[in-house]
Amino acid sequence: MIDYVVRSFKRFAVLIPGIVIAYLSIHSIFPVFDKRLPLALAIFLTYVLGAYLLIPAAIRFLRIFFPARHLPLYCVTPDGFASDPINVGVLGTRTQLIKAMETAGWHVADKHSARNVLHELWSAAFNHPYPTAPMSNLYLFGRHQDIGFEIPIPGERGHRHHVRFWATTYKNDKPLGVDSIRWDERRSERHGGNLLWLGAASRDVGYRLRFYR
Repeated sequence: MIDYVVRSFKRFAVLIPGIVIAYLSIHSIFPVFDKRLPLALAIFLTYVLGAYLLIPAAIRFLRIFFPARHLPLYCVTPDGFASDPINVGVLGTRTQLIKAMETAGWHVADKHSARNVLHELWSAAFNHPYPTAPMSNLYLFGRHQDIGFEIPIPGERGHRHHVRFWATTYKNDKPLGVDSIRWDERRSERHGGNLLWLGAASRDVGYRLRFYR
């Protein structure tokens, strides 16, 4: 009974920010755009601001008070929708992770930049290989991936396997589990510390139109 009450309270606590943001969007944000822009553009900008900025920020803020007590099952898109499953874990330093993946034939994905995005568009338009193309950002523990790897699928142009990793630390004196993993702790990521890298590996088959009945 107590667990049910606690779960209900947490769900209600998550619902409140959504209601508040919807209210602010309708009564405060939208009127500002509506007075200056065409209706369609005003609605679009209000949606983008609420869905991609305010709601994700509210969810990450709530995680400070209601941290996860279990291994997340999946990472999410910037606006909070479920995406790739969390299906791999690796223990080691950042250097060891990169070395192991590169030895196995994987490439570290490039960071997002104007130059890299243009390179990606050019390679897609002219079917030119770009094995280190930037990945879209997915989120776990309220932050996007710390590093991503990809490997082309032989004989299938534009297809690839890719995996995103998030760094977490853990207590060496306890068995690896919920109570020993410091979900939001990654200060030693770039300083040679031993880490638990949680990953979401999937197969990317490019873009296509799909119709459902």
